[in-house]
Amino acid sequence: MLSSRPHDYVRGFTLIELMVVVTIIGLLAAIAIPNYLRFQIRARRAEGAANVAAIRTGQLSYFGLWGTFASPENPNPSDHPMDGRRWRWNYGDPDWREIAFDPDGDVYFQYWTQGGEGTERSTFFVTATADLDQDETFACWAFLKPRNDPSGNLVFNLSLPEECNDSSGGALIRLGEVYLASGDNTY
Repeated sequence: MLSSRPHDYVRGFTLIELMVVVTIIGLLAAIAIPNYLRFQIRARRAEGAANVAAIRTGQLSYFGLWGTFASPENPNPSDHPMDGRRWRWNYGDPDWREIAFDPDGDVYFQYWTQGGEGTERSTFFVTATADLDQDETFACWAFLKPRNDPSGNLVFNLSLPEECNDSSGGALIRLGEVYLASGDNTY
């Protein structure tokens, strides 16, 4: 029961105390939200590396069976705007079914693989391309399988998609490993 004496009143928070709390919460949010968004982009970017490695394995298996690498006519998903949104994989594309790669659900990247012809028959590439943070700079994961020329040197003469070019106008080339080929590599 409340006393009727004037010096026994219920004390609440002052306006200054509430403003200090709101300021602290605002500062914490200003620090946490950008870090959270960077974490999300890094997690999305990991999809590209994992799927490029899986498509590489599918291509090598295909080569073991047929003596050539698969060359689908279109990237998959072919209508992907590559803008950082998830897009439905085209499971009905027979060229991609031959590689035996089926992602789990929708994908953030557009995937492309191409096998060489003629003297380049033993070469292929796989790429995963997307603009995850919508800054008009593409992240491009790539795997390039070279061939050996008669003198034993590694040779790769296939052309990568334009989105895999870095700021200098060309793609960063590293043979025989899954790597981030383009300039959008800081998250």
